Amino acid sequence: MAFCVIDNRAVFLDIDGDRYFCLPSKLNQAFLDGLSQPVGLKDEARERLAQVGVLTGPFTESFPSQPRVCSPAQDLKPGNPRRFLLSAAVAQSRMRFRLRRWSFSRIIQAERRRQKTHRSGGEPLEACQLYGSFRTLTPWFGEDDQCLARALAFRMIAMKHGHDASLVIGVKLDPFAAHCWIQDGPRLLNDRLERVRLFTPILAL
Repeated sequence: MAFCVIDNRAVFLDIDGDRYFCLPSKLNQAFLDGLSQPVGLKDEARERLAQVGVLTGPFTESFPSQPRVCSPAQDLKPGNPRRFLLSAAVAQSRMRFRLRRWSFSRIIQAERRRQKTHRSGGEPLEACQLYGSFRTLTPWFGEDDQCLARALAFRMIAMKHGHDASLVIGVKLDPFAAHCWIQDGPRLLNDRLERVRLFTPILAL
């Protein structure tokens, strides 16, 4: 379970259940109060939070996780797409297939285990070139509802080439929407800053 807070409203991502949800107003306030004063959480609120799956034990021991990532502060200009065009097409096709077959929790488990490859020699990866490759492929793969497959594919290639690449999932409210992207520290690697800034990170790997 992961969560973030947007305008005093807690938003939860149930990874095993593959769903996002918010709490009723009073329970939401009890949860927020518990963030600052866990010992002051009333038994009734604790029981209701357990019933909806937010808590699985004592508040301080079963607390949902908040992402340890800063919102990106800069993005990249797409570079020459030719070097990674084929790799990007194959990787995105592979991830689209995987998303149809695997549960969301299995996807997240696999990404938690993904390790950066330490390469010696050879031409280093230029993230702007990889970004350019994925941008070039957008007319073929589409853009709507493709952010997760695209981000997973980008991360796989980047980490195989020894590049740091965090998968970040973000949400917004009124209306609700979710989005995901790849960043390295404060640098956004595969998206536009003006779009990503609309979302608050809820999970980062």
